[in-house]
Amino acid sequence: MKNVIEKMLDSYEKGGISRRDFVQSLAVIAAAPSVLAVSAQPSFEGKTLNHATIYVSDVAKSKAFYQKLLGLKVRNEDKDYCNLDLGNSFLSINKDERSSGIDHFCIGIASFDAASVFEKLKKEFPSANPTIENEDQVYLRDPDNIRFQLSAKDYSG
Repeated sequence: MKNVIEKMLDSYEKGGISRRDFVQSLAVIAAAPSVLAVSAQPSFEGKTLNHATIYVSDVAKSKAFYQKLLGLKVRNEDKDYCNLDLGNSFLSINKDERSSGIDHFCIGIASFDAASVFEKLKKEFPSANPTIENEDQVYLRDPDNIRFQLSAKDYSG
């Protein structure tokens, strides 16, 4: 930054720029750190990888696989899903006979309020196609169309 100011001063002294332009440029340089700091503020504060949800053809088979592989305990389950405990997060296994794969992942954020988060996303990230489901679940898509959810840090499915 020192070099930029020296070049501007040199240009001013040689008549290349007016006194007014020099002073305005200094003001812009002085304001730049605070302007950049404001624009660098994230829209939300991500705190946790809350969960990942996968679709499988056979819940019991996948449950047994992940339990044997990783020693995961059942958090809750029903005939068409099983949530396996991962400490402060979980792996959600859901039945879908048509396709298998990752449905979405969920990031827990600070100060989550579904309606407020949804409205902010609509304004700041309209191309992410945000949706709100069940009045408390906010979903959106990243630039590669990967579906993900924003939730409270302690959301449990």
